[in-house]
Amino acid sequence: MSTPSSALSRCSAVVVGHAGESRSLIDIAHRLCFGSVQELNEQPDIRRPEFQVTYFLVNQKLSDQTKSQLVRRLRRSPSTKIRCAPIVAIGTDVDFEVVLDHIGMGFDDFISLPERLDLVKDRLINQLDQTHIYIETATYFGPDRRRMEAPDFTNEQRRSIPHSHTRMEIRRRPDTGVEILRRQIFA
Repeated sequence: MSTPSSALSRCSAVVVGHAGESRSLIDIAHRLCFGSVQELNEQPDIRRPEFQVTYFLVNQKLSDQTKSQLVRRLRRSPSTKIRCAPIVAIGTDVDFEVVLDHIGMGFDDFISLPERLDLVKDRLINQLDQTHIYIETATYFGPDRRRMEAPDFTNEQRRSIPHSHTRMEIRRRPDTGVEILRRQIFA
């Protein structure tokens, strides 16, 4: 198991955002000591064997359409490493509804700044060496969105449509990459 101090140094980060606004996310990624930091407009080399896990750090200020397209593109990748990569939105002083919207899009987490760097690091490290539940339907692949729903929440549209889905338990490890621990198909 990775030690927290070395875990991110054995992962890469791809920063996604407008050119001017990406600078602060790039600085944060460097201060978090990622092994490699790139902007999306560069050709990210996520196949490098020393970086089995790549984080996508996405600026919350991008349009919802752009973020949604990015998440869909990553989650449809034929590479399990990319398809199950942690996608984390980062924004400043946002309402909880905005966080829920991003979780609904398929983001793994949303970090609201300003926040202490050690807490940001802890949140990112929580994406490693733990079991995460992913759901796949005909129209969605990503983290189980129900983890962020209030106990009395009902999404009638989601629950009223009969559909099959696959429930996957995954674990990301800096040394071995993404492992699919369990796959259950529900018809």
